[in-house]
Amino acid sequence: SGGRIGFNSSEYRKLLLTSRRQIKEAEKNMDENTTSFIPGNWTRTYLTRLSLHYFIILMASCGARTEEIVGSKGIAHGRITVVEKDPSGKKLPTNERYLMLAVKGKTGLRDVYCRNSGYHAYKKFVERCCPNHKKHDLLFPHSPIVGLKNLLNKADLRYDRWNRKRDSKSLRHYFIACQLARGDDVWSVSVQCGTSPEVIQKHYVPEAKVQQYKEVILNPKKVELL
Repeated sequence: SGGRIGFNSSEYRKLLLTSRRQIKEAEKNMDENTTSFIPGNWTRTYLTRLSLHYFIILMASCGARTEEIVGSKGIAHGRITVVEKDPSGKKLPTNERYLMLAVKGKTGLRDVYCRNSGYHAYKKFVERCCPNHKKHDLLFPHSPIVGLKNLLNKADLRYDRWNRKRDSKSLRHYFIACQLARGDDVWSVSVQCGTSPEVIQKHYVPEAKVQQYKEVILNPKKVELL
């Protein structure tokens, strides 16, 4: 049995760097598009690319299934809890804040912890993409799957070294591998991701080598908040 198709930390960093470059491209064209010489609705393209960027970071920070987050059956803003204080009411340091997501998946309802990188991504996403959202509004009403496929191609990351295709599931696999490389036990990762310990043990443990995820373990802010 082989492992799932994910990223190592340098590949994930490359994906985010490529995403950031295409956001800047759209932003530049949006600012310069005062005539009809540059085709396309660059404001819409800019917001779409921003949304994709934050989608990538959120998915890689929580390990949820794509269908638990995206589309008509995905998560609404009202099921996202922004945790900025400890149980006593004291404010947490910025680098310790996180999200709790109440997701509905094929294994039923569960709470999903979203790491600090996901907290920052969500705050920026709301500020830049949907500042006037209501609690019943879906987080990602339109699927970013096609945009992710195009970005993977642009970053030369669509296929791994065994010529297997990457897609949105690869972000979930990346999260799981990172948590295992950090030292999380199989049972806690399985609860977080809504799958069995046997699946984690069989498909992820053999490939969760610390050296593959060294960058994100030693300096997650540098890698994930691009």
